[in-house]
Amino acid sequence: EGDAVDGTIIKNCRIVTPLDEPSQTDGIYAQDAANTTIDNSLIWARNLSMVNNHSDGLQAYKTRGWRITNSVFVCDSNAQGMAMILGAGSETATSDSVILYNNIIINRGIWWAGNPPDVATFNTRWYSGISGASEMPPTIVIHNTILSYGPDAEGIRIYYPIDIFANNILA
Repeated sequence: EGDAVDGTIIKNCRIVTPLDEPSQTDGIYAQDAANTTIDNSLIWARNLSMVNNHSDGLQAYKTRGWRITNSVFVCDSNAQGMAMILGAGSETATSDSVILYNNIIINRGIWWAGNPPDVATFNTRWYSGISGASEMPPTIVIHNTILSYGPDAEGIRIYYPIDIFANNILA
């Protein structure tokens, strides 16, 4: 119950996952975290394992309060993951904002034959029942570049509304 971690700052970091691991290898995984800042960092999910079910650049589950700026998130070809899954909530629907500013977010798709998993480059997810954060968070996404290419790769998957989505490049 509650926030397990509060006020984490990831700044000027390079986080690169290993190759060919048979398990989930997220660059960053956050759960029950609040007020997290990522700035001027590279997060690169590159695990190419065919049995891996989730290798995401960032996977956030039941979190609140994000500031992500000036960073690069990459999910490599065939990594079976998404560059960013941002699962967040808000205490009052006016606090615990999610701000993404001036980032590059890339998903290179899954290129094998058959039925590859469906992936998106940038996801907003809202989880009801977050302790102290049961409302949808105010979300601002400005000046980002979101690139998706390859089979079954979509650009943005929105599960809760983005309040301001301005001056972004989607390709």
